[in-house]
Amino acid sequence: MQRSRTYTEESLSYSPWVKSSGPEKILIIRFHALGDVAITLPTCTALREKWRDTRIDFITSGPCAGLLNALEIFDNVYIFRQSNDRRARFAEAIRRGFDSQRTKYDVIVDLQRNWVSRLIRRVAMPKSWGEFNRFAPRPAGDRVLETFHKIGFTDLVPSYQMRIKGETREAARNILMDYGWDGEGRLVVLNPAGLWETRNWPLANYVELAGFWSEHEQVKFLFLGTDRLFGKARYLTEQLGDSAVNLVNKTSLGEALAILQFVSVAVSEDSGLMHMAWVSGVPTVALLGSSRGDWSRPLGKHSRCLHSGDLPCGACMEAKCRFGDVHCLTRYTPEVVFNVVQELVAESENLVDVT
Repeated sequence: MQRSRTYTEESLSYSPWVKSSGPEKILIIRFHALGDVAITLPTCTALREKWRDTRIDFITSGPCAGLLNALEIFDNVYIFRQSNDRRARFAEAIRRGFDSQRTKYDVIVDLQRNWVSRLIRRVAMPKSWGEFNRFAPRPAGDRVLETFHKIGFTDLVPSYQMRIKGETREAARNILMDYGWDGEGRLVVLNPAGLWETRNWPLANYVELAGFWSEHEQVKFLFLGTDRLFGKARYLTEQLGDSAVNLVNKTSLGEALAILQFVSVAVSEDSGLMHMAWVSGVPTVALLGSSRGDWSRPLGKHSRCLHSGDLPCGACMEAKCRFGDVHCLTRYTPEVVFNVVQELVAESENLVDVT
């Protein structure tokens, strides 16, 4: 049994949009981290599909801007200048608030819900707004959708078809072709990118998983990411030989998102790339380890989550395992994960056939 957690409903502020016509201008706020910003995209995509002529802008932190700029969803992406100095953050929030006030946004969707984003919204004085529930024990994707619904956009249904800009998608395809993809074969993302050891599946397990896979079908195993993944990706590339495509440090963030649109399946530890995969509609198996599955799990029928919430020590959110064995992840053997993947892929293909 997952250990019990206390939760007190937050005091959230809403002023619903009551007009039958769509707003002229909407501002969405979510600063960080990469996965948190990615989680907003299925609902943002649905918003764009509903109101194609509405101006939709986004304020985020610098590292996440490349993700949003790769998409056709947003008219403008603004960067909030982060600082360790509280006074500097206050000044930046005031500046952003007055800029937003001059723009005269009809709606502000505060998906950050901290004192900075609240200050921006209060200075901007929109007609309508809503705030993200940060701590409810439900997946973040559901809480994002709930925020939009409470604002009054009750008919939004998350879309897992990312609207990638044409030039970015073409650049992504060219990168894949340059690194040995034939343009047709299956691409499988293996992503050992969990931040802590309690979120890391053993590298030997990835090698064994790839072995099971190669006996079943010929695929290319793809690695994406930045410096933190460099050593692991190099080791796995050496082990997997010609079946590996190592693009670590070879793409921009936007290109990585675009590359995911060509991927057949992803097996990933808890990371920003894991969220980028499932929001793109990629069949995704998430290995969460010490992460809270009730917060972090991917959504949609195209995802599966192997989490630790059934263990007495599960979802501990600790960087080091108190027992030294990370049993919450190691109990999922390569054979178990491979079987989960095969079931998921089969179900996902049936869903495509039906639609």
